Order: sequence, then structure tokens, then C-alpha cells
Amino acid sequence: MYLFSLIALMCSKALRHNVPVNYIVLALFTASMAFMIAGITAYMSFEGVGLAILTLMITLVCLFGAFLFTPNKLAALRGVLIGIVAACVLQLVVCFSMLAAGYITDGLYIFYCILGVLIASGLIYIDLFIVMLAGKYAMDEYIYCALLLYIDIIRLLLYILMLFSKK
Repeated sequence: MYLFSLIALMCSKALRHNVPVNYIVLALFTASMAFMIAGITAYMSFEGVGLAILTLMITLVCLFGAFLFTPNKLAALRGVLIGIVAACVLQLVVCFSMLAAGYITDGLYIFYCILGVLIASGLIYIDLFIVMLAGKYAMDEYIYCALLLYIDIIRLLLYILMLFSKK
């Protein structure tokens, strides 16, 4: 159901513009994504899921606030990309120090999760830039833009859940 609704909404412009049907397919996509996330979180502790959701909320508020209150969007986008590269270099230094100390699997797992969080945050910022860019998408492409942001937010949640999971 997830793949069917995702492919249908991403590929068919006519479906996105057909008002009662696009809401039904979007609801099916959301429900299937909710079942997938519920299946993943069923194996986690309550505290881990709570910390992941709190971290996701704080991250999203910071990302949306940074985007909305920055006057020069293109310079801010360049700054976000430079920040992601700098954070990846810092993560490599931490990962190599953990590898040298003998924590091979833990260091690589933490590096993978943090890298995923950084990349997903950058993709959210880039999608916000694309959505808010005047003239890029018409006003009737709100389903497509919401789908882009929703997928990036779920990707960010998955990496944060991986970071806080105990199993």
C-alpha cells in the first residue's frame, strides 16, 4: 500500500489534482506509513521513542525557524550545506577515535545514524527552499510539496529512532 500510494502520488499529476481522490490516496499513504513506523517502534523502549519524538520536534522547530527567519535564503542554503560537511568531518574524527579505542561497531553505527540525521535535516531545508521558492511550484501542487516534506521528516525520525534505540 505504501509503494502504490507513493508512486501514484509522485508520478501522476492528474491524480494529485483530482480533489477527492488525492486526499484518499494521501490518507492511505499516511496510514501505511503509520503502520510501518508503529512496527519499528514496537521493538523499542517507551523512553527511547519519547526521546526520539522530542528530539524530532526540537530539530524541526529549529529547522523551520532557521528557514523562516533568514532573509537571504540562498546564502542560508549554502551555509546549511557547509554546516553538514563540517559536521560530517567532525563525525569522522569522532568515529576514527572510537575505532582506535576498539569500539568498532558502536562507532560506525553512531556515525551512520548521525550522518543520516544531518543529511535528512539538510534535505528538509532544501525541500523547504524548493517549496517556498516563488514560481517553482504552482499553488495547486500542495500535495506534491507536502509529500516531499513528509518523506523527509519520516526519514529524519527513522534515523533519530535508530540513534535512540537500545536493540
